Amino acid sequence: MVNMLESRVLSKEDLEFYFKSNLEKPKWGYNTSEIVLSCDTALQLKEKGYGAVTAIKNAGVPYAKIFEMMGYSYSEIDFSHREREMKEPEMNAGQLQKLIGKKVILTEDDFITGITLEKVRQYLKDREINVSGAYTGMQDWEVRESYFGPYEGFWEIEKNGLRRVNPQRLLFVFDRQRKFPLPKDFEIYTSTEPARMNEAIKRVSEYLNTTRKI
Repeated sequence: MVNMLESRVLSKEDLEFYFKSNLEKPKWGYNTSEIVLSCDTALQLKEKGYGAVTAIKNAGVPYAKIFEMMGYSYSEIDFSHREREMKEPEMNAGQLQKLIGKKVILTEDDFITGITLEKVRQYLKDREINVSGAYTGMQDWEVRESYFGPYEGFWEIEKNGLRRVNPQRLLFVFDRQRKFPLPKDFEIYTSTEPARMNEAIKRVSEYLNTTRKI
């Protein structure tokens, strides 16, 4: 059943193209099971009031496309402080207009220092946009284990397998190494706990069938 749902999701709006073109690096890539779990996370975050998604280009685009499929208003913001040494994010007025009055979640493939997320959050906050959290792929744990320590305990498992970064773990890690730039109440999520895949399939299938998205 999971393979059938994956095929349905991937066929919508060339999602496979978005993942391959934005994440195809030797140590990244993607797996289709994660796409189904990401769809489920998007649905669960609606229950927390999120209604708009902003992709941090380029790696955040495929995840934001998933959120768009799940009914979110979609927009993009351009920022790269490391690879392109941008001083501040860039977003056109039309994209900003979409976010007014909505609770916004950012999407990115990864985070380590938190600088990119904070720069984008502050940029939008200065324009009176309510950015309360971020969704991140966090696919390659070996890359960040030296920063965050063992995988165990990094995620808090919430209702229905929703995974949020344990804020106490972040504060402990960053207090030892450097100041974490994001506010303490900023929420960072990743895909639904894999052990809850069957439940995720049911929720995503019901949503897609009800809304006739696919």
